[in-house]
Amino acid sequence: MWCTGSSRSCNSGQYITGTTCYKLLDTVNCANCKTSCTNGFFLSGSCTGSKTTDTTKCTAWKVCPQDTYELTSPSATQDRVCAPIPCSTNQYKSYKYGVIKEQNRECKSCVSSCPFGKFLHNACDGSGTTDTAECKSWSPPCSGNTYESVTPTLIVDRVCSNCLLPNRCENGACHD
Repeated sequence: MWCTGSSRSCNSGQYITGTTCYKLLDTVNCANCKTSCTNGFFLSGSCTGSKTTDTTKCTAWKVCPQDTYELTSPSATQDRVCAPIPCSTNQYKSYKYGVIKEQNRECKSCVSSCPFGKFLHNACDGSGTTDTAECKSWSPPCSGNTYESVTPTLIVDRVCSNCLLPNRCENGACHD
């Protein structure tokens, strides 16, 4: 008569490695289940003592996909939890740690204002992974046969246009 592993059990944290039931011989061997994993993996599954295989396994930590960030850090017993990056229009998606770019993203504030004499160029809109905004100096004052058609501000550069009639410009302004 042969018996099945389900008729025998081991202690919690162990699994049945063999059962032999033949006539008077009745042997149940138990082995310890996995209790730890190497760095970069977490222990998943359970080991109750009633199974014939070790159902625990080491599973690699999830890598957060693009446009998500690490909400909960991984450990020896749980996977990393990722969540969408909720960057606003005045932020961009950045990396907390430059080594593994797919992991650990965060929102950082974009350059949003400039000192007097400069204007904001390439303002970021929250869709990129770098701050493309920069402060650039206003173009020099209009001269020669040009006039200031757009006055510089903190978000717009100065624009100089040609006077329609030659020699009618003086100090960046057109005259009749």
